[in-house]
Amino acid sequence: MIDRRSGAVVQAPVTWISTVPSVANLTRARPEAYLIPRTWGGAVVERLRILGVEVETLDRGYRGAVDTLTVATSSLARSMYEGGHVLNTVTTTPGRREVVLPPGSFRVPTRQKNAALAFVALEPESIDSYVTFGIVPLKAGEEYPVFRIPRS
Repeated sequence: MIDRRSGAVVQAPVTWISTVPSVANLTRARPEAYLIPRTWGGAVVERLRILGVEVETLDRGYRGAVDTLTVATSSLARSMYEGGHVLNTVTTTPGRREVVLPPGSFRVPTRQKNAALAFVALEPESIDSYVTFGIVPLKAGEEYPVFRIPRS
């Protein structure tokens, strides 16, 4: 904390009381990286970079096996969240397939200091994900356009 009168850094005691323990209701294996098609560069990649997440641009594209997520259910909230967002709660079904992404697509490595921010933004079921907030609009039956490279 900073003392507003002197500008000095001070230690301030903070009492934290939480009656709600954190319990995961969905877990997945951590991917080696996420792949994002170049068509999502503006909507997704720029936001990740603003958060400080390292995003690589693929000079040669990508060809290989990926884990996919297909939206099983999609439910839009009945009211606006914080005055401007209709939240979309989704569930997904995992799959695996070969993809070919062109040069200019993006790779988000998960071995980086801001990986947790990438997980929150890119895992579609997360309460703060880009799917939940409609940045990546999806409905039931659609494949999520962010792919997961599985760890070896």
